[in-house]
Amino acid sequence: MASMAEDYRQTYREVEQRKHAPEYNLNVIHQNLESLGDPLNAVLKIVEARNKRMTVDQQRAEANRRLQEQLAKQHEQEVAQREQEEAEQEAAQEAQPPPDAPQEPSEPQVMEAMTLTPPQPLPAVDLSPLGLPDSLSHSEAMALLQQLLVTRQLWGYVGVTDGQSASPVLRVLFDVVAYGENPYNSYQQLVRYYGKADPTDLGWVPQLPNFFTALTTLGYQPPRGSRKRGGSGEGSSPGDGEAGGSSGGGGGGGGLGARLLNLQALLRLLADLTRLHREGRVDLGFGSQGQAAFKGLLTALLRMLLDPVLAPRLLSDVVAALEGLMRSWDEPAWRRICDDAAAAAAELGPSHRAAYRAITTAQGLSERLRVWQQCAAMQLLRKTLPQSAAGGSGAGGGVSQRGHVGVDITQVQKLLGRASAASVKSLVKSLSRERGGAPDYWRLLTVLQCAHLVVWHTASVAEAGAPPLPAETDEVVRWMCSYLKAVEQGLRGQQDTVMRIKVFLADVTTNYELLAGLGE
Repeated sequence: MASMAEDYRQTYREVEQRKHAPEYNLNVIHQNLESLGDPLNAVLKIVEARNKRMTVDQQRAEANRRLQEQLAKQHEQEVAQREQEEAEQEAAQEAQPPPDAPQEPSEPQVMEAMTLTPPQPLPAVDLSPLGLPDSLSHSEAMALLQQLLVTRQLWGYVGVTDGQSASPVLRVLFDVVAYGENPYNSYQQLVRYYGKADPTDLGWVPQLPNFFTALTTLGYQPPRGSRKRGGSGEGSSPGDGEAGGSSGGGGGGGGLGARLLNLQALLRLLADLTRLHREGRVDLGFGSQGQAAFKGLLTALLRMLLDPVLAPRLLSDVVAALEGLMRSWDEPAWRRICDDAAAAAAELGPSHRAAYRAITTAQGLSERLRVWQQCAAMQLLRKTLPQSAAGGSGAGGGVSQRGHVGVDITQVQKLLGRASAASVKSLVKSLSRERGGAPDYWRLLTVLQCAHLVVWHTASVAEAGAPPLPAETDEVVRWMCSYLKAVEQGLRGQQDTVMRIKVFLADVTTNYELLAGLGE
């Protein structure tokens, strides 16, 4: 009981102590409540402050919007003004003449018209040896001759019994082929006669000088003197090297159309008679006395390949005549004249590009024609290279130790040097048009094409005959492949000529890789 009473007393003392605290004093509580403001006013103040803040935010957003619109409008005005200024500048530039920009040199002249203008009207063919009626006019006599040729009654009408009686008729038929009307019937009659008659009693047979004289009668003018072309001084002709002038210049004889028929028949007769010469049926005079006429005929035929009118029409006939002329020489005589024939081709035309065109256009099947191409390409390679690189030697082909005509392809390696970037750079620099000037890429293209023609002929023939390649040939082929790659890597620029060289290099390099087994 005592402890309980003590607890009560302790609790009472605590209550007495707390009654003076503010939270237990009702009067103090009432005083505090009365000191507080009106809650509604406080809420209204908060709402008013919030509304003011929202109004300020709206005003700021509106100001930003107006500023953005103003800046966007100002930007549009600046863009429009800038576009107008650029348009005015472009219009002013278009109105002004363009400045003279340096043009890439065009290809040197590759075509050259071969004049076929007789110095005087072509003579009428003398038909008196045929014994035709004197009452006939010349045109009527020619018509009768054509009728006799078509019906194959000429020999019986004239009374040909042996070579002596046939000779005058053969001369007349040759003249008709050379400059008469309707030459094809006469050409066919001559080929039939020489192909079937007794070789020991043929009568008159046209010789090489007769063919050359016939060309000059038709208006062909042999070149006078030797044409000297400077390696860096060859100009470029307008129009991609189209030759000025025309093969069909004015003159007597019915114009180019009539002379073209005679020229074609004459070339076909030459090709057929050279074939009969090799068969031993006729003798066209392929001896020491015929070498001058051969050189004249060779030059004339090659010049036809450069004529823009004659080349597309007579290509096959010209090549057939070239092959016939080259194949008809015996081996000792051919060894003597092959170099001269190759040198004549290297000197041909108005530029090195023209000479290369003539050499490569004469594509035939005979080995002699291909060897002549190789020798001529070697001659042209030496002439196109600077004298310091060519070594001052003009001999491009020749007789090998075994006595055969051909080219030592190792000479190409000696001329062009090592397959290195420094060697290629030196070559390109030496082929400049003038001291310190830009490289002459057309000369570089001719050098590369000639080198390829020389090496490829020997390499392809050796590979076709007895693969694998001989050690010496294989070494040159591998060097050629490396050299062409070095040239391709050393070429810079986007000129048309540079791109043309790169296309050529990509093509031939692949062939050399396959030939040497490097592409496997």
